[in-house]
Amino acid sequence: LSKEKCDFLTRIPMLGQINSLNAGVAAAVLMFEVVRQRTTGR
Repeated sequence: LSKEKCDFLTRIPMLGQINSLNAGVAAAVLMFEVVRQRTTGR
């Protein structure tokens, strides 16, 4: 996968010793944040 072919990039900030997430966990975190921002007005 190349950055040039992506419509947008996103980043999930992480604290502690974890330096990666599997695709399912990353998708769940992203969906949670989308819903949170839509329901709280940002």
